[in-house]
Amino acid sequence: MPKFLPDDLPVWGLQARGVLDPEAQPRSLAEMARDYVQAIRKIQPHGPYHLVGWSLGGMVAHVMAAQLQAAGAEVGTVSLLDAYPSEAESGVGEPPLDDAVSAVLAMAGLDDSALAGCSWEGASEQTAIVELGRILADGSSPMAGLPERTLAALVRTYRNTARILREYSHEDFHGDVLFFRAARAGIGPDHDPREWNRFLDGRLDVHDIDCTHREMTQPGPLAQIGRTLAGHIEKRGSHSSDRDEPEPLPGERRTAVSEEATGCRPGAVGPNRERHRQ
Repeated sequence: MPKFLPDDLPVWGLQARGVLDPEAQPRSLAEMARDYVQAIRKIQPHGPYHLVGWSLGGMVAHVMAAQLQAAGAEVGTVSLLDAYPSEAESGVGEPPLDDAVSAVLAMAGLDDSALAGCSWEGASEQTAIVELGRILADGSSPMAGLPERTLAALVRTYRNTARILREYSHEDFHGDVLFFRAARAGIGPDHDPREWNRFLDGRLDVHDIDCTHREMTQPGPLAQIGRTLAGHIEKRGSHSSDRDEPEPLPGERRTAVSEEATGCRPGAVGPNRERHRQ
């Protein structure tokens, strides 16, 4: 994605702390978002902050945006990649082991067909980790060769993140959101981007990307998303702050990507209004 964004808009990636220290899992989504906000403000003390998140990371990006606003910081563009609000009222607990393994495969760009013949019923986490390593190696994944301790940390981090997401009730974000929806096999047929309207008082601008949920972070979809995102940032003039803030530091502008296509059919929906562009 970075090569499709303005040259003076670097991208900073945020990694869950539990990947390097499995015992340091955040106890809540608010705590996770605070960690990320502190990290990006060390690099860039002032806004505007542009936030992008895919899947679970999109929920985290929304929480970060609300926290930044509450702290008086300027939030630029918030982009959610096939991400939907938390299921705080669903009563669903921590996801099962097979969901976590499937999620790690998604990070590696593999679909569940790679799990054909695998049975996780009654399996230990260690057994699943060994099998996951074999699947990644067989699929020639960029994640092939990761040590078992790292795969175990990814599984544990996913399960913890999914749990705290289900326990969180979103705060309102006062601004617009770009939503990129997977037009083929999205995260689930029961989800609609307009679910975010409960937590926004701005515009929800929806763009359909011709890909599945898991393909959204592949080069083709990211090219389309990157071009659309760049155009949106340029159109809004988000390269400079309109607020009475201190002068920006050199190279201050950053896009934070919170973790865990081609053709675009853009449209927009928002509170009390709906728009479609040809």
